[in-house]
Amino acid sequence: MKRRIKLPSLTRAEIERVAEDMYIYGYPLLLMDVIKRTQTATSYPTLHSAPVNHFAHGRFLPGPHDKSVIHANADCLTSFAWLDLSREPVMLSIPWTDRYYLLSFFSSWYEIFETHSPRNDGGQGAHLGFIAPHWPGKLPDGVKAIVAPTETVWVHGWFEASGRENIEVAHGVQDEFRLIPLSDWCSSAAQQHLPVRRDVDEKCNPQEYLDQFDAR
Repeated sequence: MKRRIKLPSLTRAEIERVAEDMYIYGYPLLLMDVIKRTQTATSYPTLHSAPVNHFAHGRFLPGPHDKSVIHANADCLTSFAWLDLSREPVMLSIPWTDRYYLLSFFSSWYEIFETHSPRNDGGQGAHLGFIAPHWPGKLPDGVKAIVAPTETVWVHGWFEASGRENIEVAHGVQDEFRLIPLSDWCSSAAQQHLPVRRDVDEKCNPQEYLDQFDAR
């Protein structure tokens, strides 16, 4: 067991350094958790929110006054999902498609630890299994294991939509990307939603919400 640090034995400069490190390394985790709470506080998927382990699919190309997309792209639709790996792995089933897409997988530190696109599978599709650090189990055959640095993973995707005339085709591609918990992978049972957190102040942005926290 590590020896507990006695605060009186630290100098003021050391205390300030520890506090600074706690802020630098702790703030991203808190901010990502607040964003997760905000975007998953719903019982069913919408354009801008979805329950944990479900996709929220954007259905429209961003316009000049759209503030919901931070980095707007004129020829791509966006989708995102928050994965909870604390209970079990979550599978991502990727279909065959001749359309370009790009999936980025973020840890709770807001760091991209893996990506996937047709460059990885030649457009033939794939099954990815996201597992938490130190998970001791074994994934089914045919599933590529991706070890996530944290138990929370944010999936962000871009889907090619070359013009408004074929945007419905892009919708069909989005809908074929499925997230399935390991316990439901070989089961025909309907996917169960994780409990929805309602303790979210939707009137302020995540940074403002986090600024209201006290030290505890």
